[in-house]
Amino acid sequence: MTMKRTICIVLILLLLCGCTPAAETTASSTRSASELTAPTSVETMPTSAETAPAATEAALVGVEALDADSVLLYRQEDFEARRGTLLPLQTALSAPEDELIPRTHLYDELFPGDAALWLRLLDYALGNGYQGFSVPTGTLSEIDLTQRRALRFSYWIDGGKVLTLDRDGCTTVWYECEKPDTMEKFSLGLAAARELAAQAPRGDDWETANWLFTWLAENVAYGDRTPYYFQRGHMLYDALVEKDCLCSGYATAMYYLCSLCGIECLNVYGLAADSETAGGLGDHLWNQVRIYGTWYVCDPTMNAVSKLGAPPIGFCVSSETMQLWGGNKPTGEYTDAALIPACETSFDPVTAWNATPEGALRSFLWFAAYDALDPTILLLQAGLLTRETKSTPAEDGVSASTDIPYADFAAWADRFMSEEARAELPIRFSEAEDGGLFLQKSETDTRSFWRSLKLGAVTDNGDGSWSAELGAASAVFIVSQNDDGLYRIESIELH
Repeated sequence: MTMKRTICIVLILLLLCGCTPAAETTASSTRSASELTAPTSVETMPTSAETAPAATEAALVGVEALDADSVLLYRQEDFEARRGTLLPLQTALSAPEDELIPRTHLYDELFPGDAALWLRLLDYALGNGYQGFSVPTGTLSEIDLTQRRALRFSYWIDGGKVLTLDRDGCTTVWYECEKPDTMEKFSLGLAAARELAAQAPRGDDWETANWLFTWLAENVAYGDRTPYYFQRGHMLYDALVEKDCLCSGYATAMYYLCSLCGIECLNVYGLAADSETAGGLGDHLWNQVRIYGTWYVCDPTMNAVSKLGAPPIGFCVSSETMQLWGGNKPTGEYTDAALIPACETSFDPVTAWNATPEGALRSFLWFAAYDALDPTILLLQAGLLTRETKSTPAEDGVSASTDIPYADFAAWADRFMSEEARAELPIRFSEAEDGGLFLQKSETDTRSFWRSLKLGAVTDNGDGSWSAELGAASAVFIVSQNDDGLYRIESIELH
């Protein structure tokens, strides 16, 4: 009897011990957030892995919970189940800028009045890691084909599309993802983009875009183009987190970085020269940016692959110039003038910068740095080379002949520097016997020297000359001013 009584007591104690943690777990699941932050013993905290999914699922609701003052947001893993997070509509409409997806605002005017609700809700949903949203049918206005195509240009994540469905008394709008982890990776990529954009210089759109463009070339590797690799390398995540991507990764990163910095930018899809494909053309993605009110073409992949460093290659040029450089040609819907602005001119540093002595010197340095790399790149950027003209390098590797008339080149160059100033450049420009432009690198030309010259403080010496800090060097220069108010470098001494 004594033995049986002892066994019963032990069993009762074991049962009591087994029940206590479960009771505490149940109680802990109903505690307030403030109670859970207080010091608590390990035994009283919920430890079962099963409690977390149950709590998450309980927080999700179906479309039956929607009303005119709410919106239902879906994360990627919950989208098929049609269960999401219910929020007051006003929460999305009044969210601060840093809770919205960065995107081009070029198409905002295509969504006037009530149609703007499409953009605001997508901005909030995609910017917070959701795949889409639902609102009661009738909340969103009808949009036309051009507006639907504009959505694809504005919300570029992995090449997917914004789709809609009317069902169960509600309208659902979602981003069609290519892969199950798309939105998760996009959120990580977007966080990295925000961090990088915060480091970019602000105040001058050209400087900002140039900094971003150059950063991508210096810090992101172009990926190995194997069939396996083509399954990745296309997203913001690949460019800024993995730092290894294909052309679509570079262009998508440029799109979001510029958008975060307040610079209008677009992704453009088409064909470009590709020696590894049949026919010499391959699929390609690049950008257009708006600088000082003018749209230009930019190709960050070209700059990264060139390995030439600063100044950038394929930055702020016309569509024609980019086609000369890389064969870039938009295809399909990317030729729609309503959605893709024309890029008819290359960036002109004279007009853009030479309204001050500092700007005139900046133009000179821009010109000199391009020459130090490859004179034909400068001539392309300046718009002097066309499909009908070409440059022929000599066998010595330091000179080249062009069929550009020297008089045309001189008329362009004289706008912002005299012949005396041009004599200080790393490239000597002269007239060939046939009247064409002849180029020859100087004996003192070093790429590293000209690339290191960064415009710093400029001081008026009061005697008609100006002094400038150029990083590793300094300069004393004299400028004149023409009737249009533009300054011109008359002479320059580098130290």
